[in-house]
Amino acid sequence: MQKVYSSSYWLHYALRIPGESINLLQGRGNHFEALIINRPIESKYRRKDKLLDFLRKNVRGACLKKIVLDKLDRAFCYELIRDRKKYYFAYFYGGRKSYFIFRDEKKTFLSWRGKIENQIDSIDTLFKLFDDVGRKDILKTKQGSFGEIDWSLEERNIFREDKKKSKKKIKKKQRIEQDLLKIKERAKLKEALEGVNELEDGKVNLAGFNINLGYGLSFYEKRDLVYRKVKKLKKAESIQEERLKNLETDKSDEQSEIQFKKSPILPEWNESKKEIILTSSSQIYKEIKDHKYHFLNGLTAQGNDLIRKKSKKNDWWYHLEANSSAHIIVSSNAYFNPTDEILLQKVVELIVINQAFREVDLIYTQVKNLRSVKGSAGKVRFSKERRVRVIRSNS
Repeated sequence: MQKVYSSSYWLHYALRIPGESINLLQGRGNHFEALIINRPIESKYRRKDKLLDFLRKNVRGACLKKIVLDKLDRAFCYELIRDRKKYYFAYFYGGRKSYFIFRDEKKTFLSWRGKIENQIDSIDTLFKLFDDVGRKDILKTKQGSFGEIDWSLEERNIFREDKKKSKKKIKKKQRIEQDLLKIKERAKLKEALEGVNELEDGKVNLAGFNINLGYGLSFYEKRDLVYRKVKKLKKAESIQEERLKNLETDKSDEQSEIQFKKSPILPEWNESKKEIILTSSSQIYKEIKDHKYHFLNGLTAQGNDLIRKKSKKNDWWYHLEANSSAHIIVSSNAYFNPTDEILLQKVVELIVINQAFREVDLIYTQVKNLRSVKGSAGKVRFSKERRVRVIRSNS
């Protein structure tokens, strides 16, 4: 794999074998789901994003040994070799979303979860990891088909220069060029003064230039006004030449200045990074993200107040019932279930340190139902609360 390029909807791998170059095109997902040979991406459609950066860092320069298609669903895997070591890059089209897995000798990275410790002993095992995000047996009942690539979608994704703006630019250029031609005739002003001993008062046209010579001035004072006009025209020439130069270099349709209307199609991407925010020398709260949930965990009274301020009103707040504990706030969305079993197990894991407690009683409500207690950091009054008992799992 010598080079990797990308457009809004396709990935392009430039492959090289002895005596032949091969272009492999891979759809990015969301109705662009195919592997196509020898259809390169035109340079005007190319763009960068974090998926392209990831591939250039981890895949470019490796040898592509084979491409394995999943027997059950719309997934495939590149088996790669670099420095006599095997690498795997698998991609799965799951409905309107897409996902990928990268495996090297040190780690397995899942785009929707981050790094995991699982030992991968085969490509089939790699494909099974996609079961978490909807992989199933569909190929026995559903046959896919593919037509020609519609490059007009790429074309429509590019901002084009407005026609009115383009016409204005042409007219502006024509006016500047006409002014320059007129300015360069300023030498005729000096020629017009030769053999003349008298000039009229007021506004006069001298050699095609309009000049105000005032009233009651001597011939020599009027002549000085003409010479000043010549100097101003010389300065105006350099200004107009600079304007013309800037206008000619301002080409919005050049490849280096192409702008796109939409962001490229990205796979589901959650690197499972844990962020700990410190003030002075102590930790006041921590922020935890996994492939499904986003937790804010207050570690001090001040941390409890801070995570409440950082949250949205429809996020969910959890606390031990009738006992002091850390405050946990979980970000919500349209499909959020506040009593999801996996979610509750994670909340209990964060709240309860003592492993001896097998059953834990929680209260929970939305952040909009919380009110701070004046003068008592970290304490809240709550309303519309609900209760749930959680039996801790062995894991």
